[in-house]
Amino acid sequence: MKTERPCPLCDGVIQRDWPKEKREPANCLAPHVTVPPQCWQHDANPLLDYCAKSQLIVRGIHAAAIAHANSLLRGLGASIRTGRPATEKYLKFLTAEDRFELLRHAIPPLRMHLAPMVADMDAVQVHAKLAKPTYPDITAPDLRKQLARFEEKLAQRYWARLRCNHKPSSRYVAKGLAEPIRLARFLQDHGIERWDVVRKRDIVAFLKANPGVLPRTVARFMRFVEDHRPWADQRGRYKRGAMTKPLQPPEVLQPAEVEQLLTNIRHTRSDAEYLLAWLVCKLGLRLQGAYDLTLDCVRINNDGKLVIRPFAVWVSLPKAIEQRFLTVLDATAPGWGDLNEAAKSGVTLFPHIFSPLKTFSRKVLCKPPGLLRASALFAAMLHGHTDRVTLHYTTGASIRYLTRIETLLSIDLHRRLDPDLVKRRNEYILGQRDT
Repeated sequence: MKTERPCPLCDGVIQRDWPKEKREPANCLAPHVTVPPQCWQHDANPLLDYCAKSQLIVRGIHAAAIAHANSLLRGLGASIRTGRPATEKYLKFLTAEDRFELLRHAIPPLRMHLAPMVADMDAVQVHAKLAKPTYPDITAPDLRKQLARFEEKLAQRYWARLRCNHKPSSRYVAKGLAEPIRLARFLQDHGIERWDVVRKRDIVAFLKANPGVLPRTVARFMRFVEDHRPWADQRGRYKRGAMTKPLQPPEVLQPAEVEQLLTNIRHTRSDAEYLLAWLVCKLGLRLQGAYDLTLDCVRINNDGKLVIRPFAVWVSLPKAIEQRFLTVLDATAPGWGDLNEAAKSGVTLFPHIFSPLKTFSRKVLCKPPGLLRASALFAAMLHGHTDRVTLHYTTGASIRYLTRIETLLSIDLHRRLDPDLVKRRNEYILGQRDT
């Protein structure tokens, strides 16, 4: 049985000659297909071949996003046929979100070709399209009004972080509003259509019915609702003051456990996967931050050594990690050292290598990334790297987060107490002293 469909790039008819496969072929790179003669893979211009092969990276997202990505590649191919000025005009015509999607779905050689053009456009930005949540099933006007206000607040915070050179996720607003929408549905199903009649017992019932929801996400939204009720009845309710809550130490793994995990990854996974795991488990970076590392954060210093800038300062790497880094760089972006700094900022190192980041976290790391990052910072403190400012500018970890990790140590790092008192306390804890 033959299945066929038109190519989204060249409009040629793609046929699949495989009796057991009844689905239409996704593109001309699918297995067991007859490639049409006008396919861009056969074009004399290698850039058109790169556009065709970029369809492999487009796979794995929903149908509407695939169609949009293919339309971007189709328009890029048409401009490439005309020449470089037409390509630059096409890139300027695209929105910032579309430029981000085009660079994200391009294979490395095509991305290296486009990055200098995007970098030369002074007023051009590149960022992901902001995903906005929908909740048509919530019909109560008051419930929808507060959700819309909270969505607007999250969107303002997203754009403010973007202006400050942060890299918030495109799903920042959608993720922040997911639990409030679920709460609103729960209240509406139970006959509550106004926020001012919601009581603590309703919140407790919601958390009991949804054990996977974190109470702090609901409390955050309810504080927002309370602040937008100027005539709220405060009788019988305590007022929030400036009371400082005690710091709760995060959960961490012992350094030996992390070493064993990295050893397993080194023996069973690729160099790129091990490198990304090392940045999280040993250097203490956020997984998303290490994943979004760009080429302008990598350079060869005057001593001929590879250094990286994960946050604010340049960091040298162990020799074994340096060799793996160079291997991945040469395979991902050949000739990366010849690009200028502006062009390097548009070329990422890891996103085109891995499947979705959640899959990498589940199948490669096998443990929560936050746990591994906290364990790396804890191990650094055990090895004597106790200066908060240095750790902050190296890894991007906040001072408060570092202070929480310090509570796991059995010593007083900043000499707030008499050393003899700390020593006697440790003896009591270890059972070495009774009186």
